[in-house]
Amino acid sequence: MKNLPIPAIRASLVSGLVLTLTTLLAHAQVVVPDATFFWDFNSQTGNKVVSTGTKAMDLSMYNGTKNSTDMLGSAGSGVSGAAGDRALDLTSATGMGSGSTGGGAEGTNMATALSATTAQSFTIAGWFNASSAMKNSTQLVGQSNGATNGFQYRSTGSNGDQLSMYLVGENGRNDAKSSASSLYGTTQEWVFFAVVFDNSLGGNATVSFYAGNSTTSATLVNTYSGYDYGNYKIGTATTTIGNFASGASNYPWQGYLDNVGMWVGLTDGSGALSSSQLEALRVSQIPEPGSWALLIVGLAGSWAALRRRKR
Repeated sequence: MKNLPIPAIRASLVSGLVLTLTTLLAHAQVVVPDATFFWDFNSQTGNKVVSTGTKAMDLSMYNGTKNSTDMLGSAGSGVSGAAGDRALDLTSATGMGSGSTGGGAEGTNMATALSATTAQSFTIAGWFNASSAMKNSTQLVGQSNGATNGFQYRSTGSNGDQLSMYLVGENGRNDAKSSASSLYGTTQEWVFFAVVFDNSLGGNATVSFYAGNSTTSATLVNTYSGYDYGNYKIGTATTTIGNFASGASNYPWQGYLDNVGMWVGLTDGSGALSSSQLEALRVSQIPEPGSWALLIVGLAGSWAALRRRKR
């Protein structure tokens, strides 16, 4: 086999490095604001998960019988797979959603934590790893006080591939639904999820759903704008992750949850993360295999070619 000339090898190496570094720098240049509330499930005090957001709200973990229990997974159970990364481990639930029982993590109400009653925008984002297919009303995150205020971010439909945002606004309440997404229906694999509420644009508020995974960018699933919510009425019930918003045990998530955060804009659109910000958030929480693989393959190929050239 004919050896490549040195200039061609160098050109190939430089091209690969430039493409890889351009991709990584593009993500690095997007600024993601600090989350208002953020739970990475890596820090705990007893059976409480410590919030690392700009506002304090620690979460008390409980099992399927509502007893205080350490529900954190083992080291390396988190989305990054790193030794120090852990996740909320709800694999002990008897199933998904209605008719099952399981644990969760709950904190105080957000209205008290924020010293506010309404918000013009917010984003919820995180990762899930489902043990089984979602059933109707499987709860991801919630703080609902019925028809009075709050929200429920949950599954909808019978196929396990749709999410919905039941939300109470100043003008009333409505259930915004995502389109079907194969990512939402994925099991035994980490999936990035996000929902963005924005009432700062004029006209009806928008509710946008996103999905991705470790190799797929955070992609818009659909945007719902069919209801005039007004501003969001912040929940006065407990904030719960992985179960019903009142902290009950009968609408559980079965699997793992990690890096769950909420960005809130009380009087503007600052709580509505853009698609590029969501993608930068996704990339920051898990290695981007495509870019690193390109770099590694390029270096390995160039090194092998140089060795052959020297022989």
